[in-house]
Order: sequence, then C-alpha cells, then structure tokens
Amino acid sequence: MSALFYQNLSRFGKAPAVSCRLSSGSLSNLSYEALQQTVDAFKSTLPSVRSLCAIECQNDLSTLVAYLACLQLNHPVLLLDKQTSEQQKEGIKTAYFPDAFINDGVVHHIDYSNNKKDIKHTLDDRLAVLLSTSGSTGSPKQVALSYDNLQQNCLSICEYLPIKSDDVVITMLPFNYSYGLSIIHTHLSQGAKIVMSDYSVIDKAFWALLEEEQVTTLSGVPYTYEMLIRLGLVKKELPFLRYFTQAGGKLAEKRVSLLAEFGETSHSPFYVMYGQTEATARMAYVEPSILLNKPGTIGKPIPGGDFALVNESGEAIVEPHQVGELVYRGKNVMLGYATSRRELAEFNAPEYLKTGDLAYFDEDGDFFITGRLKRFIKVFGKRIALDEVESWLKNQTLDAAVIGTDNKLQVAVTVDSMNKTLLDKAMLLKQVTDELSIHHSIVKIFQVESLPKTPNGKLDYKALEQQLS
Repeated sequence: MSALFYQNLSRFGKAPAVSCRLSSGSLSNLSYEALQQTVDAFKSTLPSVRSLCAIECQNDLSTLVAYLACLQLNHPVLLLDKQTSEQQKEGIKTAYFPDAFINDGVVHHIDYSNNKKDIKHTLDDRLAVLLSTSGSTGSPKQVALSYDNLQQNCLSICEYLPIKSDDVVITMLPFNYSYGLSIIHTHLSQGAKIVMSDYSVIDKAFWALLEEEQVTTLSGVPYTYEMLIRLGLVKKELPFLRYFTQAGGKLAEKRVSLLAEFGETSHSPFYVMYGQTEATARMAYVEPSILLNKPGTIGKPIPGGDFALVNESGEAIVEPHQVGELVYRGKNVMLGYATSRRELAEFNAPEYLKTGDLAYFDEDGDFFITGRLKRFIKVFGKRIALDEVESWLKNQTLDAAVIGTDNKLQVAVTVDSMNKTLLDKAMLLKQVTDELSIHHSIVKIFQVESLPKTPNGKLDYKALEQQLS
C-alpha cells in the first residue's frame, strides 16, 4: 500500500466499495470509481481554502463521502456523533469556530464576520482529524491526529490483519470512534467493500444484512461481543466469516477463550487488540494462536510500534512480571491535545505516549494490562472520564461521586441534593444515560446519606466502592 488510503479511490476501478440500505429497503452499491466521482462532486460544496470542517457522523454514505472529500482537499475535520446534543454542538462551535458544519451531506458555511473574537487562526499543516478524548460530557478536549498518523496506523494494521481486496466488512462501531474509523481506513486501503450500517447486533436487520452481503469480518468492543455471545454467535454457522476482531476495552478472559475456540473450530481467527485514540487507533495485537493459552494478554506492539514500562520513579522496567506504566512509541502517536481553535495553529508532537495503563510483560514479551492510573472507564468502546461526569453532575447542583469499571458506571448522589433538585432515581438515570449516550443497563444510581471523605476533605473513592459493593 504505497498510495495514501484516501486518495485516488478510482485506482480500484469497478471493484465494489460501499453498500448501504436505502429507505426503500433495497441495497445501493457503489464501485470505487463511482465513490470517487461522488466525492469529487461533493468537493465543490466545500470551502475553497483550507478550513476546519465539523462533520456530524453516522454510518452512512453521506458521512463517508464528506469525510473523504475533506481528507482529499486537505481540510482538517472535527468528527461529532450525530446524537450529540445541541448544547454540546454549540460548545464545540464556541471552542473551535469550524468554518463549515456538515450534516446529512449538506455543507453549512459559517460566517463569523460579526463575531468580535479573533478566530482567524492558522491550522497546522499536519492536522487531519480531531477526535473526542472522552466521548462523555461534550468536553472540548480533542485528540489531534495528522495525515501521517492515519496513514502509518493503516499500514501497520494491514501488516498483521489478513485484509484482502475481496473482503466485506460491516460497520458495527461509531464512525467518529477511532477504532471504527480505522476499520474504514484499512478496508479502503485494500480496495475491500464496506457495508455502511447503523443496525445494532440485536436487530434482525443486522443479521439479514450480514447474510445478504456475506460479510467476511466482524469488529466489536467488549459489549458487542457480550451481546453476540448471548445471541448465540459461537453456535452459528457463518461460512463466509474469515476472521473477527475485538478492541476498545478488556473483554473478560472466559469470553476471550470462548471466542478463540469458536475462531479455531470455524477457521475464522479471532484477533484481540489494544489501542487508544491518542495512538490513532491501535498499539498492540495478539496472534490468534496464543489466545487460548493467554486470554488476558494484549500481545505485542503493532509493526512499527514499541512498548516500554516505567516505574513510579520514571525508570525503565526490564524484568518480566514487574508492573509499571505502559509507554508507547510509534508514528501513529498523536500531534497532541487541543481545547480551542487557537491551539490548532501549531503542535509540538510528543515523542511517546504515556498510556495511563499499568501493565507487565511475561517471558515471551507479551504484555498484560493490570489497571489504570487515571480515572476513566470504557463503555461500549467509548472512553468515559469519571471526573468529567462528576463535574457535570455537580453542575446540576447534585452532591455526587462517580466510580466504575469497564461497562459499569456507578453514580452515588446524596438524598438531600436529590430532594432539592426534585429528582428521583429514574429521572437521574435518564439524564445521565442521555448525556453520555449509553444504555441504561450500564448505569446504576445510588442514593446515600453522605459521601465518604478522607481526613483532608477529599472524596474517599475506595470507601465509596466498599459502600456500594
């Protein structure tokens, strides 16, 4: 793959590129030639000079076309979930002043001439994509990725995943999520077919589409596979499935073993991967052949990447089975963070990424995650910063504390503050799940008389965890 994955899509000719379900119920198919023609037509609606474009994303053709047109014209893009609230969108606009806002294939050019703020800031030449760091409370903090980050991570992934030109992949993850986005990148790079779908795996329409399109690869986060296992994935016969992948958080080891066994018996290998948005998408993968013996490992670094462990003193750990913070180096490490338009002018790219994860490696050089340094969890593959959720609750005049593990968010709120805001548990549950765009089954609301505090007056999270267990 020498060409940039997003340029000159017509190089794959009449090979099928994209399939999507129309409102009529029929499937629409575009070849790579037709996809490039559609992208070219869309370019004429975009700004004539390099500009920051915000795209409301969903898994459909219009989002894909807008995204590719921006990449080809060198317009940096800020990707937002279609379900982002109006309040959150306004917060993003206030922080970043996008020159164009794109939704449902329509470009809305924004004129700031009457705005007193100086927003005429330059954009770093390397800047390609801005992705949310938390996916939670609409925080303006974004990860800034370069064109080279996107390309290099695409190259690395294609080295270890057996993606072929006749593959068919279905979108099972949000377009604006780094893992979901990388799946689109890698399959475009190989001239494979992408089935754009927003169906949940619990929808009959998803399974009908899977059969109709003869999908060769599935990609999901832990919650996806929990649902797929409940739906009997490991008992199904899917002769067209060549391999399947998981990332976006730690899947329970017994589930990894179950899926690895299914992959072995069905001759469709199961790949477990590890990554962060700050590293574009992926940093490590596990060879399917070792999963049955090591269901808890994240494996080894991707091609072109490198791991190191450091202790609390910042010294390198060189002996196996010693826990330290996992540090990653590679060309897929981000340009940096941004919280406003002004900060997009120039980035001082870090030499390495401190992941915030605690890990160790074994005698074979395989890495294992043991915990996290920072307070964040992953839900549905979406990273949620617990401190941000807590701050949001306090902004609602609630005396609250938040703890959790992957796929479980626990919110403790004092009875007194609940009474003052005239909320009950059901009302607060709806507010939290709506704000975070996650399923209500993941969130548990607790009413407590008071929140435990340490002697110095800070919230005692360990005591709270015991109290709520």
